[in-house]
Amino acid sequence: MKIITKSLLLLLLLPSLSLAATYCLKKSQSLFKAKKEIKSILLPDEAVLIDSRTHCLEVAVRDYRKSLVNKYIRMSFTVTSQSQSSPSRRRICKIKVKKVISNTLNSRSLNLGNRVDIRDNIDDLQETSNSEMIVMEGRQGSISTDNSALFITCHKSGEGHELTFSATSGSSSGLSTTVYVSPGKWVNAGQISTNLNNKTNSKSLSTGLKNSKSSGQKKTTYFITVID
Repeated sequence: MKIITKSLLLLLLLPSLSLAATYCLKKSQSLFKAKKEIKSILLPDEAVLIDSRTHCLEVAVRDYRKSLVNKYIRMSFTVTSQSQSSPSRRRICKIKVKKVISNTLNSRSLNLGNRVDIRDNIDDLQETSNSEMIVMEGRQGSISTDNSALFITCHKSGEGHELTFSATSGSSSGLSTTVYVSPGKWVNAGQISTNLNNKTNSKSLSTGLKNSKSSGQKKTTYFITVID
């Protein structure tokens, strides 16, 4: 079995010494494109978050740059509403996500040319990736890597946290769930399964008849925890 491990750190923390302004944009405008453009003018300790539920951006900048950034956003995008709040009054959630992908593929190839050639293969691959994000309570954080996307909203609940978690992986059906997580405890948030079945046939005068068939399954399992 081949094992691959990858890590990704995504910080979505608004600076506590900055003022946060919420800009809701026209529905036809892409939040991701707007975020990219706004980030290009921000300082390293400033940030912009996406709230896809309300189609708004929350932008945190230093006080002396508030007017400048506000002018840039209003000149560059169609802002339908705007409000301001202090991010220091909100709690944050430090979240870790572990994604484990297991691929099992059984394949057989048959070649009927000048001679008969039959080959059987069994391939096992396990890939683990670790992601970290820091989000404000009540705000949705997202991670997009390769052909998958994760969306997480965090709320404090008792001694732990309630996490609304959804994931997509390629063309497979997605996963959506709500889990309760105690600090430091890993919780299985669910699994997405994809069939890897495939069959091909070819025939030619030079090579004869070729037939290949493969069957298997790709399982993507998500584990999640919150750090104090």
